[in-house]
Amino acid sequence: MSPLLLRAQNQSSAASAGQKQIESGQYSAAATALKGAVAANPKDAAAQYWLGRAYYEQKNFQASADALEKATTLEPKNSHYHHWLGRAYGELADKQHSFSLARKVKHEFDTAVQLDPNNLQARRDLQQFNE
Repeated sequence: MSPLLLRAQNQSSAASAGQKQIESGQYSAAATALKGAVAANPKDAAAQYWLGRAYYEQKNFQASADALEKATTLEPKNSHYHHWLGRAYGELADKQHSFSLARKVKHEFDTAVQLDPNNLQARRDLQQFNE
């Protein structure tokens, strides 16, 4: 079973609905619904994660990083959360020409790979970052 399907089984209905909207390209609708979900339950790590993903797809990288930081705080052992936080930091680092954010990118990619060596996307992103 794919990691996305496994995560979907273990997340709130709000997070699952947001995930489906994101997968169908409805990023704005997903962000709106997920903002309500995290307002109602700020400790819903999956909803924070999918909110971060919705913002990422809308190229709102600061809001994406903010939501993904919350997700990684709530579930620090989730490789996918760290991986996407690294991606959001990467976009911000490129935009702001920030070395401190670049260090955060590496840290998040390293953490994602350490938590799940089978997370191939995180491994590829880490390798690309190191090149």
